[in-house]
Amino acid sequence: MKKQPTDAPEAPEPRPLSPEWRQTVDSFLEFRRVHRGVSDSTLDHYRAFLPKFAGHVSPAGPGEIEARHIDSFLLRAHSLGREWARRASSCLRVFLRYLAMLGHVPAGLASQVSRPRTYRLAKLPRALEESDLRRVLRSVRRRNASGRREYAILMVLATYGLRVSDVAALCLDDIRWREGSIVILVEKTGRPLALPLTDPVGDALAGYLQHARPRSDRREVFLSLQRPFVPLSAGRVSQLVGLAMDRAGVKLQQVASHAFRHGFATRLVRNGVALDTVADCLGHASSATTFIYTKLAVEDLRSVALDPREVIP
Repeated sequence: MKKQPTDAPEAPEPRPLSPEWRQTVDSFLEFRRVHRGVSDSTLDHYRAFLPKFAGHVSPAGPGEIEARHIDSFLLRAHSLGREWARRASSCLRVFLRYLAMLGHVPAGLASQVSRPRTYRLAKLPRALEESDLRRVLRSVRRRNASGRREYAILMVLATYGLRVSDVAALCLDDIRWREGSIVILVEKTGRPLALPLTDPVGDALAGYLQHARPRSDRREVFLSLQRPFVPLSAGRVSQLVGLAMDRAGVKLQQVASHAFRHGFATRLVRNGVALDTVADCLGHASSATTFIYTKLAVEDLRSVALDPREVIP
């Protein structure tokens, strides 16, 4: 899949971890998973970030981290963009508190991680417009198994605005054909989300399940098409979406699957759906998270604003 362009330079590739760092990082991930119950997506974020910090600190070990290591790393993080720096500092504080709990670093070291100044709602999400959505859907070749699977994934994303992790985790039992509903266990909140099974989504899923999905005892809906027929990961779902958008000639400066989610939310807001309802449909724990989409709707008003010269004498 072609890499989506970004405004900020890429973070440096991490060096291979030493055995000491590998053991420490693996223990940290297991602790956060078992004792803090963090989501798989958060663990993936830690896995992507911590090797970069370890490579920066090396050859010093986890028990030799000093304030100068933190300062120089965050200085580099700021050069990679405000959002990258925010994520880096957040992850670093959690990791240092874990090391302090084990007695590897001083207890106050985490407090020395500065918090980069960020501005809520400063950055607009890039929504997939309906015309682009139609182009992407029309580009799918639905006469073969991979096309039927891809079309079903795209229809679920476009219709319900799900995260790719929720699409990957969708199981056969979650599709309630007789009730006409589909139930999503939202990964980030852990709460079930019941949504109506629309006819277009039902047709897309039925076409895939009847004519493309391999025979398997696995209950996940979306499987690989080659043996051993394993469930698709969230990363693979995201990759398939990106490939579909590339094929349709739709270019956005963000992760392709996010554009489907943003497009779904924006359409709801533009149609006057209440924020609480939009938040429920997106699986947000709070409607405050959903407020960013009202800013997109306000931006739409610029296209119909009157020229001041037309109304001022």
